[in-house]
Amino acid sequence: MLNGKKILFTGLIKDKNDFAELINNGAEIIFFPAIKIVGLTLTDNEKVKLNNALNYDYLIFTSVNAVKFFLNNIEKNINEINNSPVQVTVIGDKTKSAAESKGFKISLMPEKSSSESLNEFLDKEKVFNKKILIPGSKIANPNLRNSFLQKEAVVDFIPVYNTVSMDEYSEAAIEKIKNTLFDLIVFTSPSTFNNFVKLLKVKNVQNFFAKQSIASIGPATKREIEKKNLTVDVLPENYNIKSLIKEIIKFYK
Repeated sequence: MLNGKKILFTGLIKDKNDFAELINNGAEIIFFPAIKIVGLTLTDNEKVKLNNALNYDYLIFTSVNAVKFFLNNIEKNINEINNSPVQVTVIGDKTKSAAESKGFKISLMPEKSSSESLNEFLDKEKVFNKKILIPGSKIANPNLRNSFLQKEAVVDFIPVYNTVSMDEYSEAAIEKIKNTLFDLIVFTSPSTFNNFVKLLKVKNVQNFFAKQSIASIGPATKREIEKKNLTVDVLPENYNIKSLIKEIIKFYK
């Protein structure tokens, strides 16, 4: 089915076993993360807000890294949060698993793994006049928190980590990727796409991707790719790696 197909994965690699189904179907997976995650130094005021998480109505984790770096910056015991009225809310199965593995009791999770789904899930009736704490990425799309503000919620967004361009590749490694023709290139965030183009110093993106198909993990990434007048060939119904892999297999049937 996928015999001989070369697939380039540009996202962060948490578990290569996630790609076993593609490999078992004959695909060759090349991992080339275009981003890396770094923790941020928080102000005293930001740390106070994180440590007062139990005084909010909602504590929202949008990613595994949000869970990780939130915990790196708090002194409170997780049980204190669990025993408070705050509703711990997550986006996606991976985030849910990461939060639960650290001891959080999850109150809410939308069916689809996207900020858009969470926004619909937490409608105005649910968030009106509520206090919401969102630890996240410095470059996170502001649409979610802006929407909550428009619904008259009180929102504290605290950047606890940053997504930056990978700077650890040799010129030879970059040239090898640039000169290889892939059947499919997978992007897992707007940052992976933009930093990939930057790393490879692609001058004409239309020419570069002309003979290479593109997969996007979700709509935000798709929109970023389409800004360059490119077509996204693979987009899963649910915005996670498992669904993306199933969609890739379906694409090549």
